[in-house]
Amino acid sequence: DDLHFSYPTAAATLGLYCLGRLVGAHLAGSWVGSVTMVFGTLCGGIAWVSILLFEHKVVFIGASFVLGFTETVTGLDTMLKMESLILDRAPEQTQIIFRGQLISTCVGVFL
Repeated sequence: DDLHFSYPTAAATLGLYCLGRLVGAHLAGSWVGSVTMVFGTLCGGIAWVSILLFEHKVVFIGASFVLGFTETVTGLDTMLKMESLILDRAPEQTQIIFRGQLISTCVGVFL
């Protein structure tokens, strides 16, 4: 325990992470597409770099909230499939969209 968290502070941090996931899921539901996916990936990178560079409680707690936004990447697969079904896309178009999403995710993780 390098940051010396008390139980209430640890619980609040976990609660903020969960709130971040809810906000991320809402963002993904409101603005489906590559922009949301890139935003979620960037938030994950920014949060992890912040945690690694600064050993302060406030930074860790804030970064935990921002880490919740990465949920936009995992929830996007389901929404892309639903969107393809609703718009009655051809299977070839759906595969191109999924491949583009996979490539974007891999590039985002690499960065």
